[in-house]
Amino acid sequence: MMQEKYFNENDTYDNAIRNNEKGVLRALLVGIIGSDPTFVTTEYEEANAYIKRKSEQLNGKAIELTETYSKQEDEYTKNQDNWDEDYFHMLLVWYEDNYATERFANIKAVGKEVYKDKLTLGKAKKQNRVLAKQQEAENTSGNRAAEKKAQVVMAAGNDERNTRLPLGEWFKQNWKWVALIAGSIAAVSAIIALLSGK
Repeated sequence: MMQEKYFNENDTYDNAIRNNEKGVLRALLVGIIGSDPTFVTTEYEEANAYIKRKSEQLNGKAIELTETYSKQEDEYTKNQDNWDEDYFHMLLVWYEDNYATERFANIKAVGKEVYKDKLTLGKAKKQNRVLAKQQEAENTSGNRAAEKKAQVVMAAGNDERNTRLPLGEWFKQNWKWVALIAGSIAAVSAIIALLSGK
C-alpha cells in the first residue's frame, strides 16, 4: 500500500536549497511542526527527505541542517505537569535558533501532550484524507446515489468544526451577492474603458 503524501514541494524550498539557505529551510520545517504538533501526518519527515534528495540533486551533496546543541538565551525547561502552548512555542523558537537533534524528541513529546485534545492543521489534513477515502469507497461500492458528504474543516487553534458547503450549494445560497459583485465589476470595467477611450 502506498503511503499518504502530505508534503508539497515548491519553489520556496527549491530556491532555499539551491542557495544553501539553511535558516529558511529550518524555518519552513519548524513551521510544519507548528502546524502539526502531534505529528499525525508524515509531512515533516517527507520535507526532510525532500530537502536531502533535492540538495543532492541540485548541489551534489545533502545540506546538513542540524547543529551542535547550544543552550539559548533565557532557555528553560518545564516538567510535564506544566507543559502548555506557550512552552511548546518557545521550544520551536529555540529549535529554529539552534537546530540540534537533541531538541527534537522533547518537542515531539510536548507537542503530542499539549495538543492531544486540540484541533490542529495536521489533524484536519489527516481527517480530510480519511473522509475523502471513505467517500471514495462509498462511491466505488455502488452507493453513488448517496448524498455527497460535506468536507469537515477543522480550524487550528479554536477547536471549532465547520461544514464546508459544496460550491454549487454555496452559489445557490449567495447568488445575490455574486450577482451584485459581478455587476459592480462590469460597471467599473465599463467606466474605465470609457475614460481610457477604448
